[in-house]
Amino acid sequence: MFCTTSIPCRWVTSSCVLDYNTMAIGDKFGSVSIVRLPHNVNDNVEEDPTGTKSLWDRGLLSGASQKAECIAAFHLGETPLSLQVR
Repeated sequence: MFCTTSIPCRWVTSSCVLDYNTMAIGDKFGSVSIVRLPHNVNDNVEEDPTGTKSLWDRGLLSGASQKAECIAAFHLGETPLSLQVR
């Protein structure tokens, strides 16, 4: 599955998988976001088994054709160097 967020430029410093569809992402500007794949994403590769179409099929904001939803975002004020689930 290849998916991007609607934020065009995010300088990721850390990430953590929360569950099968959800990730926490920290960037160099001190922001932490929780992003989730929507229920309507298509993981069917039978249309293009080589995967080359996904590289050239650009959607909104010149990213992947499928977008992750931002569930929550907050500003820490410091660059997160590590994220982990406890």
